Order: sequence, then structure tokens, then C-alpha cells
Amino acid sequence: KYLVARPQADALEAALCTSLVADPFGDQRGRYRVTSRYFDTRDLAIYRDRVQHPDSDGPTKLRLRVYGEVFDHQTPAMVELKSTIRGISHKQRLETSLASAVELTRGEAPGASISDLLLATRVARLVRTDGLVP
Repeated sequence: KYLVARPQADALEAALCTSLVADPFGDQRGRYRVTSRYFDTRDLAIYRDRVQHPDSDGPTKLRLRVYGEVFDHQTPAMVELKSTIRGISHKQRLETSLASAVELTRGEAPGASISDLLLATRVARLVRTDGLVP
């Protein structure tokens, strides 16, 4: 989340490689693609709230995240809710297939294959009631 010049990034990576282990799910250097889609209202109410009131708790944020290069119905995906209560961030994460994640983020009812029905129902309701879109 920080912009650094290539020489700084290379030096940082070299320093970290001496004490960290490469992620076994990544390529030979431990890297992999992370694709995220954030949701907001059509008039960007969540974004505007965060900019106008950076220290307030603000609304719940919704994110769809996929790891890797392959995007098909069975690709593992994460649907994440993030809320701040009294200054403390709380994240809830639902691991499901990309197909189920897309259904949820369209506001559709969760299918029987969803492991956490309570969280899935909350995501679908949030999309429907707040009118969230990617």
C-alpha cells in the first residue's frame, strides 16, 4: 500500500528474504496475484464517509478477493466485511467459490454450499439494502 522506487523495493525485498519464508502457495519466489473488488453505493457514500469522517466508525465495507491467475466458477474466493466499532477494526471472512461469491455480492440468497450462512446472509442483505455495486 505504499509507493516506493524500484531500488527501494528491491532492497526491502532482499532484507526481508533473509528472515521470511516464501509463501508455499505462490510461485518460486512466493508471489501470487491478488485481485480485489470493492463495493460502494452508486454515489460513493462509503468512500465519501471515510474521507469526510476519517476518525468515525463509518459504514461496513464489502470486498471480494480472489488469489491466483485462474478465474472460473470453482476458483476459491473470499467475501469480506470490515467494520469499525469504537475505533477497532473487525473483519469477517467467508471462503467460498467464485460463483457463490458473485451471487452473494449481487444480493442473491446464499446457496446450501455456503459454510457460514449467517455471514453470507448478512452480505446479501447488505448489498440489497445499501445498494452496493462493484
